Amino acid sequence: MGVTRPISVLFCLRGDRRRASSRVRGYWIADELERLGLRCTLLNPRRGADYLRMAAALLRHDVVIFQKRQASLDLLMLKLARRLGCQTYYDIDDAPRGLNPKRLANTEAMMRLADGVFAGSSNLVALARRHSAAVHLVPTGVMIANYAPRPEAPSAAVPCLGWIGNGADYAPDLVAILKRPLERVAAVRPLRLKIVGACGVSELHTAFSGIAGLEADVIDQIAWADPQAVQAEMADFDIGLYPLLDKEFNRYKCGFKALEYMARGLPVIASRVGGTSDIVGEGMTGYLASGEEQWCSALDRLTAAPGLCAEFGHQGRLRVEQDFATSRIAAGLLALFEAGRAAR
Repeated sequence: MGVTRPISVLFCLRGDRRRASSRVRGYWIADELERLGLRCTLLNPRRGADYLRMAAALLRHDVVIFQKRQASLDLLMLKLARRLGCQTYYDIDDAPRGLNPKRLANTEAMMRLADGVFAGSSNLVALARRHSAAVHLVPTGVMIANYAPRPEAPSAAVPCLGWIGNGADYAPDLVAILKRPLERVAAVRPLRLKIVGACGVSELHTAFSGIAGLEADVIDQIAWADPQAVQAEMADFDIGLYPLLDKEFNRYKCGFKALEYMARGLPVIASRVGGTSDIVGEGMTGYLASGEEQWCSALDRLTAAPGLCAEFGHQGRLRVEQDFATSRIAAGLLALFEAGRAAR
């Protein structure tokens, strides 16, 4: 009996390590798959010559994953991969938005033609099922080794409320949802708000600076691809905040911010929007809030109870380890790829 060669996987990604979705759903998963013995190649084709190199690479791979690719050449590569006998999958962690009709048509065609679609949340699963009968819930995961658990004791006498992400996308959410609750709770006890990732949005540098009893600390940019830089900026967080306005873009989000907080052993206060309800355990790992009163109540409870924060944080870390670790997600993908190879 011959030795079965390792499965080889080609990732056709939306960006490089600096792009969050490509880093988390591409590079991190590839690292885990290689630990399991697979061989992975990661590409981010931009020009015609890049696609020629990709076409040649298809000959050497068993599985091809297209991450939110929308160009006509991407559709052509998927068709070529299928003709060559590769397993093909289309990966989404956001709903398609702002696309011209041609790119939207390409996206939908790629979902229809692929052997399966990887969707990052239950809402995205429902969306993808409009175009594919083979949709797999593949949550956005966390590479546990990149997130050391927070020490049991609070980082300082004044609780630090933390947010990390792309302020260019979420400034309206932060200001609209957090400003009034922070004004109310900071009038009762001193608080610190730390925003990591203002990304040049001037409003985030000023919106919270005049609130009595609140110290606002805003970091514009960090080295996002460096896990040590991310961990260093989150080191003084005591509570993770995840405010989301109830709009279509947010309803399809996969809740990665909540997972980052939980991996650090932090309690989470999140809007009840999108994938947060699938991640945050109400009264177990944090609170889900809708409206000013619920945000005020959650902030008041957690900022007054370090012991409760520690318990929620401990449970959150366990939840991530059990259900959202990239190692577990990669193991599930390996089983899928092996079944696909056996069926060919």
